Amino acid sequence: MGMRKLLLIISILFSTAMVAQSPMHKLIRKKAASGSYPDTVAKFFFTKSGSDVSGWVRMNGDPLTSVLTGTTNGITVSTVATGDSYWNDNGVTESSGYVAGSGANLMFPGMVNSGWYFHALGAPTAPNMSISGLNPSGTYEIYISSNREGASDNRLTKISVVDSVGTTARTSINSAPSSNASGADYNQSSSNGTVIWFTGRRPKSTGIIELIIERHNSSWTYGYINGLVIVRTS
Repeated sequence: MGMRKLLLIISILFSTAMVAQSPMHKLIRKKAASGSYPDTVAKFFFTKSGSDVSGWVRMNGDPLTSVLTGTTNGITVSTVATGDSYWNDNGVTESSGYVAGSGANLMFPGMVNSGWYFHALGAPTAPNMSISGLNPSGTYEIYISSNREGASDNRLTKISVVDSVGTTARTSINSAPSSNASGADYNQSSSNGTVIWFTGRRPKSTGIIELIIERHNSSWTYGYINGLVIVRTS
């Protein structure tokens, strides 16, 4: 086989493989492989129970009664504070859950999507999750999975990012979808929740980005978060 023909075949195979991947998968693989930053990628998931997932920090417990933290690559995620003002339980005595059986949605594996933390009823009195240890001079992308395994009633979540850029809210996040949909900054998967992402985020001078997890509006009761991926891009 001639060298030109061999190179052509390799080029075709490579192009085909790349088309089969989502832009988000390509971005994270590129950033993770670059090794430019010690905090290139940090992955966390939130659950009442379940098993560990390789490469992910499992934050296990109930944010209603305990401040829960996890750390990897110098980045720490915290549930900030306890009680109904931050993690309202709607009278069920806990603000976490787990139902085995969810499937993957983009880079979030099934086990990550099977557990969740939630805030019920009105908005929390302050951001109820923080990401610290970030470089104040860095730029980050934040990917969040919101899924209520075992439900398909199209319940809606609202998630906001608070940083030096300002506050950016994402509404109508379908945490229990009965259909598939996607757009420039989300991927909704039937029975596997919705993944959203925020780009171009800049930490505050303290190296912190905050999140607000809540219900979409008064027509709904709960707002969910299952998994969180932080990617440094500059």
